[in-house]
Amino acid sequence: MNVEPWGANAFRTFSDARAKWGAACAYEQAWLYLKQALRHGGWSVSATNGWLAVADCYSGSDQRVIVSPLAHNVPAFIQTALKVLRDQGLEVDVAKHLSEEDATELVALGGTWLDTTREVFDELAEISEDAFPQALIGVAPRLWSPAAIDSSLVPTLPNGREAADFRYQVRRFLRRSVRRQDSIVVTNFKNDRGLGSQAAIDNWMASIRARYGTLRPVVRDFAKQFRSPVEAVVAAARGSPENIHGEIIEVGGVPRGLWLGQAISARCLGVYALLGDTRVTNLSDFVLLRALEAGRDLGVEYVNLGGSELASLFHFKIKASRSDGARRLLRKVIDVGVRLVRS
Repeated sequence: MNVEPWGANAFRTFSDARAKWGAACAYEQAWLYLKQALRHGGWSVSATNGWLAVADCYSGSDQRVIVSPLAHNVPAFIQTALKVLRDQGLEVDVAKHLSEEDATELVALGGTWLDTTREVFDELAEISEDAFPQALIGVAPRLWSPAAIDSSLVPTLPNGREAADFRYQVRRFLRRSVRRQDSIVVTNFKNDRGLGSQAAIDNWMASIRARYGTLRPVVRDFAKQFRSPVEAVVAAARGSPENIHGEIIEVGGVPRGLWLGQAISARCLGVYALLGDTRVTNLSDFVLLRALEAGRDLGVEYVNLGGSELASLFHFKIKASRSDGARRLLRKVIDVGVRLVRS
């Protein structure tokens, strides 16, 4: 079993493991996610029977977290990897991205249960990448029909009452833009030289400060906790443009919104950064729907909203997952984590 500091060789070993043991719709099994999760460094652990990454200072914390475990028998591989890591003086705090069955088996091997989707988050922690359960939104052609909205920029939306509120919110965003004579321009991320995406992030951050002030500790730490993962995704997308998709949305000539994703497989588009200036009412709904349209146009079955940095998206997932009718549109996938007990 090889333990290596996170570096250039990690991509090759990860790609080989994903080809053997990866899942078609798993957002955590894509390069953009790994670049985001390991932006503070870490290690890769590989063997003939599995692969995983250990993120150091995960999400800006002081924890070491196992992410993206890939193996035929994930619990057994994690258990062996933990022993090897401990022998090298590397203690790990949490194992993430496990199915309920794998988490139960790993707990039986020696650990205590922690379901990250049941933690209580404060109003800004909802934007944290750890706060988001995975959500698969079906975008197969049979679920879509032309939207009765007079704009070439607006995507067609899923049928059913689950989408009615989003149709209304997008229409409201467009009506306000017309009244204010604000132009709406959508630019492909691949055509952006960096200024548009950076300005969109800056304006998103400014809107958070305007809403919550600057004195509260959670706001002061916002850049480290929440801006850095978005910028990590943007940097990774520029460094590895293959299968990368995204858009920058300008409102009134100013970049206000951004989404970025990667084609995980022929079945799924994973979205890793999705944000909107909160001072522009309903912009976030417009950005979300643009990402859904991109998935549909790519011909995938699902758009996976996994690590997206957007508070309103968190509320959408939770609301939809609790509604029996909405499950036709959204299927929540529990993101289980196990708090590891040190012997």
